[in-house]
Amino acid sequence: MIVRIDPKVKPGDFCKVIHHGGDDGVTGSCHEFFFTPDQSFLIDCGLFQGADAKVGVEHQVIDFDVSSVQAVLITHVHI
Repeated sequence: MIVRIDPKVKPGDFCKVIHHGGDDGVTGSCHEFFFTPDQSFLIDCGLFQGADAKVGVEHQVIDFDVSSVQAVLITHVHI
Protein backbone atom coordinates (compact mmCIF):
# COMPACT_ATOMS: atom_id res chain seq x y z
CA MET A 1 0.00 0.00 0.00
CA ILE A 2 1.29 3.45 -0.89
CA VAL A 3 0.22 6.35 1.31
CA ARG A 4 0.49 9.77 -0.28
CA ILE A 5 1.47 12.47 2.20
CA ASP A 6 0.61 16.10 1.61
CA PRO A 7 3.80 17.63 0.08
CA LYS A 8 3.33 20.81 2.13
CA VAL A 9 3.89 18.82 5.36
CA LYS A 10 7.59 18.27 5.94
CA PRO A 11 9.00 15.43 8.10
CA GLY A 12 8.96 16.48 11.72
CA ASP A 13 6.26 19.14 11.21
CA PHE A 14 3.47 17.06 12.68
CA CYS A 15 3.06 14.02 14.91
CA LYS A 16 0.24 13.08 17.27
CA VAL A 17 -0.81 9.82 18.95
CA ILE A 18 -4.29 9.16 20.32
CA HIS A 19 -4.82 6.11 22.55
CA HIS A 20 -8.29 4.71 21.86
CA GLY A 21 -7.79 1.57 23.96
CA GLY A 22 -5.20 -0.47 25.76
CA ASP A 23 -3.60 2.53 27.41
CA ASP A 24 -4.76 1.61 30.92
CA GLY A 25 -5.41 -2.13 30.60
CA VAL A 26 -4.26 -5.24 28.82
CA THR A 27 -7.08 -5.56 26.26
CA GLY A 28 -8.48 -3.33 23.55
CA SER A 29 -5.14 -2.15 22.17
CA CYS A 30 -5.83 0.61 19.64
CA HIS A 31 -3.53 3.56 19.03
CA GLU A 32 -3.86 6.12 16.22
CA PHE A 33 -0.69 7.75 14.90
CA PHE A 34 -1.25 10.95 12.92
CA PHE A 35 1.55 11.82 10.51
CA THR A 36 -0.35 14.81 9.10
CA PRO A 37 -3.37 16.60 10.61
CA ASP A 38 -5.75 14.53 8.45
CA GLN A 39 -3.82 11.30 7.77
CA SER A 40 -3.22 8.56 10.31
CA PHE A 41 -2.72 4.84 10.75
CA LEU A 42 -3.88 2.55 13.52
CA ILE A 43 -1.52 0.42 15.54
CA ASP A 44 -3.80 -2.51 16.38
CA CYS A 45 -7.56 -2.24 16.71
CA GLY A 46 -8.46 -4.74 19.40
CA LEU A 47 -11.65 -5.56 21.25
CA PHE A 48 -11.96 -5.43 25.00
CA GLN A 49 -11.96 -8.90 26.54
CA GLY A 50 -12.68 -10.55 29.87
CA ALA A 51 -13.56 -8.22 32.74
CA ASP A 52 -12.90 -5.19 30.48
CA ALA A 53 -15.53 -6.28 27.93
CA LYS A 54 -18.98 -4.76 27.73
CA VAL A 55 -21.74 -7.21 26.81
CA GLY A 56 -23.73 -6.75 23.60
CA VAL A 57 -22.98 -6.22 19.93
CA GLU A 58 -23.60 -2.47 20.30
CA HIS A 59 -20.37 -2.25 22.30
CA GLN A 60 -18.31 -4.00 19.61
CA VAL A 61 -18.10 -0.95 17.33
CA ILE A 62 -15.35 1.53 16.58
CA ASP A 63 -16.38 4.62 18.53
CA PHE A 64 -14.07 7.19 16.92
CA ASP A 65 -13.80 8.85 13.50
CA VAL A 66 -11.84 6.65 11.08
CA SER A 67 -11.95 9.00 8.08
CA SER A 68 -8.25 9.86 8.42
CA VAL A 69 -7.08 6.23 8.77
CA GLN A 70 -4.93 5.15 5.82
CA ALA A 71 -3.76 1.75 7.12
CA VAL A 72 -3.72 -0.59 10.13
CA LEU A 73 -0.54 -2.11 11.56
CA ILE A 74 -1.35 -5.36 13.39
CA THR A 75 1.24 -6.25 16.02
CA HIS A 76 -0.42 -9.39 17.41
CA VAL A 77 -3.59 -11.47 17.30
CA HIS A 78 -5.55 -13.61 19.72
CA ILE A 79 -7.13 -16.92 18.81
